[in-house]
Amino acid sequence: MRPALLFFSLCFALAGNSAHQINAALQQKKTKADVAMDQVAAVPEVKAFLKKHASEKAILLLQGEPKNGRKYYWVSLGISNFERFRPTEHFYVDPKTWEVFYLDIFISDGGDKILTLEQWRHWRKTPGWKKTHYYEHGKLMVEQGK
Repeated sequence: MRPALLFFSLCFALAGNSAHQINAALQQKKTKADVAMDQVAAVPEVKAFLKKHASEKAILLLQGEPKNGRKYYWVSLGISNFERFRPTEHFYVDPKTWEVFYLDIFISDGGDKILTLEQWRHWRKTPGWKKTHYYEHGKLMVEQGK
């Protein structure tokens, strides 16, 4: 199998939906935004959050589409009650490969960092994850005094 084809096949398998499932969804009149939302909904941690917090109205919300300089679909996971949405996690979905990425918003320089789901699963278990941080030489560093 060619390396590029193997890579894309692996991306689809990791995202939770096969290329066939994605093509079938697009043929069923689903929009590409719907497919992006489905990709995020297929992430095991997202499924667990939606199930655990169903009574609190946990939802996925499409925050943005790939246009005007944005490369990805932006999907947030959070609680929507009392006429307010409170996001807890943010994800990007690549519209070319349908791979799901995690958007780390706790970066100390005010920017965002895009992580693979594998990186996110690793870093979110570290003590400084929910504090303002940065990455240095492959390590998560907590911003001092914050």
